[in-house]
Amino acid sequence: MDDFAELNIVRQDIHKHTYIAILRNSLKEACTIAELAKQIGITREYFESVLSEYSFRNFGYETSVKIAEILQMDTGLKREFLFHAKNVGKHSFPYERVAKNKDFIDTDELHMYIDTLHKLQSNSHLLLGPLKIKETYEQIVSLGLDLLNSFKFAKSQFRQLIEIYLILHDNELIINKPAWGLFHAQHALQTLFKYYGGQNISDSKDYQLYLQIIRAIGLAYNNLNLMHDAAKTYKLILSDLSENAIQQNPFNYLHTCINLTSSQSKIPRTTVEDLKEYIYCARKANELLPSEQQKDQSILIDRCEIQMFLQLKSLKKSEKLIRQFESQYSLQNLSYISQVRFWVTFAQYHFNVSDFSGWDDIMRYIIPLAKHSGLTHQLVKIRNCLARVDKGAIMRI
Repeated sequence: MDDFAELNIVRQDIHKHTYIAILRNSLKEACTIAELAKQIGITREYFESVLSEYSFRNFGYETSVKIAEILQMDTGLKREFLFHAKNVGKHSFPYERVAKNKDFIDTDELHMYIDTLHKLQSNSHLLLGPLKIKETYEQIVSLGLDLLNSFKFAKSQFRQLIEIYLILHDNELIINKPAWGLFHAQHALQTLFKYYGGQNISDSKDYQLYLQIIRAIGLAYNNLNLMHDAAKTYKLILSDLSENAIQQNPFNYLHTCINLTSSQSKIPRTTVEDLKEYIYCARKANELLPSEQQKDQSILIDRCEIQMFLQLKSLKKSEKLIRQFESQYSLQNLSYISQVRFWVTFAQYHFNVSDFSGWDDIMRYIIPLAKHSGLTHQLVKIRNCLARVDKGAIMRI
């Protein structure tokens, strides 16, 4: 577990880390570090030193406002960016500062709140229909934040507090707020380390919870398009896993392999040989799951493998796997998010083989599906895809 220090995964200043993640993500889309440094009147070397996790240098609030304007951050992202800019250097949890004069929450009441959040998330598409799903995800985030801001939590309630952070993380990724997801996953990690006070978590009953949190951090990096950070995080999880840990939670191991394959395939100079091992390990982990879960997870592994070959331009192999998939499964039986992800994968294949008619048909189908399902992050990915190949098609979103 000491290897995680190499990634500086235990952040002393979560605000600065989230601020830097937003900045790095926005820079990838807009301009280079040198160009932005010149526009705000500093040297490239100074700018790069601020981006270092180990540096005490920071941009002031007014400079951050200027950066947000130059990078043309949308209103929501700008608000978040400036919130973290204002709070850089404040190491205590913001929820602790807000709630210091509040009452402690009763454990039974806390469980009731958490159960409500889980039920709302799992049953939203059944109770409300697809048009209301996005509102439900936003409501879950709002309720979770209200809970954090309204009560103090006893030390013995740290697992429930972490669960709230992870619920926030999961729903924030869905509604395309990955920086907030990263922020709350980091809070979950610090809460766990705060409870253990430097003790070795690998030997504790919370080791699986620890791995779940680290994977959540990797997912947030992935959604921020920080693929190197995501891949490093997943690799460190796999290097830290014992055979016993894999046996105890094959689901977490399986999805870490999938996540690593997805992130690593987007990094230049990656080869199929680099990634085949992770697909193999995911399939072996699937064999350890209860039989009733294996089919659903096998579908996810198949999609990951197709996406990997597409990303690495191995079109013949992609086509073969797509034909196999179409003969075995029906997309209508999958969740909304899985359907959209698969259709995006199939659209990418059609585009790569210059079947623009097939690509356009799929895009026309999945845009309303993503809209109606409240899948904001997937919709943004589709929009970015259209922007690269067919700017006029953005009008359809």
